[in-house]
Amino acid sequence: MKLKTLLIITGLCSLVSGLSYLVGLYGPTEAEVKNWAMLAILAGAVSLWASRLDFKKTWMIACGAVGYLILALAQILPIYMWFTAPILSDKQSTFVVSAWYSVRHFTVAILAVICLTKILDRLKIK
Repeated sequence: MKLKTLLIITGLCSLVSGLSYLVGLYGPTEAEVKNWAMLAILAGAVSLWASRLDFKKTWMIACGAVGYLILALAQILPIYMWFTAPILSDKQSTFVVSAWYSVRHFTVAILAVICLTKILDRLKIK
């Protein structure tokens, strides 16, 4: 798959993931969750913008690598929370928590790592 297409798909997945929290799809959420949602939306928008770059200059490769590494690492907390949420839930909502909701975070994390490796492949070490 071409890097441009992969960056667009990653950006859209991150945007959708963040928007799902921001609109309250999973019931009432804390302010920290909304902050994470804004981060995911911003990362998705930056990924869509980055799809226009050619990643031929070293500084572009470095910025892209750091950005996609952060996007991948940012998925760890939501994944962890979806697996432990049934234990931590305070039962204020009728929403039924399931670890299956973490699938989209695994998807974004995997796509971000693939983007990271494809961007780093453009770095020619002599």
